[in-house]
Amino acid sequence: VKATEPDFYQLGLSESDFMTLLAEPGEKIVLKFADENIYTNYTVEGSKGSELVKTLDLRLLETRRKLDSLNIAYEKASSEPGFDTVQPGMAQAAVDIVKAQRRFSIEFVVNNISSLASIKALYQKLNDDTYVLYENRDLQYLKIVSDSLTRHYPDSRHTKALVKSFEEGMRNLNAMKLNQIIDNIPETKLDPVLKDINGKSVAL
Repeated sequence: VKATEPDFYQLGLSESDFMTLLAEPGEKIVLKFADENIYTNYTVEGSKGSELVKTLDLRLLETRRKLDSLNIAYEKASSEPGFDTVQPGMAQAAVDIVKAQRRFSIEFVVNNISSLASIKALYQKLNDDTYVLYENRDLQYLKIVSDSLTRHYPDSRHTKALVKSFEEGMRNLNAMKLNQIIDNIPETKLDPVLKDINGKSVAL
């Protein structure tokens, strides 16, 4: 592949079994696969970005598996006696798993702000509907990464897309804050009373 800038590539045997590479110009990447399940069982050499991506993917896969196992156990326990006793602990276990993934992702972003791999960390999902970094305050990490990548890779389409995403996120956050301020303003009831030409008060 001839490329002029770092970019993401997918390599796989099917649409559901593939790995992601973050390759840079000049890299000679060596991939080794133990079996046909390449997503979870491969090694990569010669590409720092691809190694970072692999770390992200495998950690998220581990987290998803833990949540899936806990969900299965939860469903089973819900139909058995004593569920009320074990339910709080299982719910807390799920929260702890999600928090651990969140801490990992934040540390990854902070430690790799000059790598495009950090973009992948910003947009990872626990499932189809839930991002790992989902809180409004997580916009600060988009800001940190977009500023860093703008310096290192200003012409990258990924950098430009991240900057645009951050700006849109800030607009949405500011609009939400404005709506909250408006909603919290005490209602003002107007009851104007004016005097007519005879000096008599007249309510409008």
